[in-house]
Amino acid sequence: MYEDKRGYLRYKSNRRLVHRNVAYKEIYLPNKNRYKYRFSKYVVDHRDMNKKNNRASNLSLMPSDDHTDSHTGHDVPPWRKVVYFYAVLILLFWVINKNDILGGFLFLLIILGFILFLLWKLFSGVRSDLRYFIGGRKK
Repeated sequence: MYEDKRGYLRYKSNRRLVHRNVAYKEIYLPNKNRYKYRFSKYVVDHRDMNKKNNRASNLSLMPSDDHTDSHTGHDVPPWRKVVYFYAVLILLFWVINKNDILGGFLFLLIILGFILFLLWKLFSGVRSDLRYFIGGRKK
């Protein structure tokens, strides 16, 4: 076995994904009559989001749309919603008031508040969460 560039384990002999093979043999085949679609129509989800944990108890089969929905808002720290709010607010003020002096001042205040908020989160013990937001998904 080897780890591919996305972090999933694959078999060296045929390059197939280990978690899909485990899910097919241990989840899908024993319960084939319970599933509406053929196996290729399902996404195999790692419940603990650890791509290397390929035990059958950690895997579940779900249609693609359900899989996407299950990860929406999954494991999102509440402070990130504040970051999104500030980003939208900054964009709105910039678009609406880019030629107005008072609007420009308010724009700078919002940016300053955003920067102060990020600094506060950075130094308040959630550094890994902030890296998650700024640098993408952590492993």
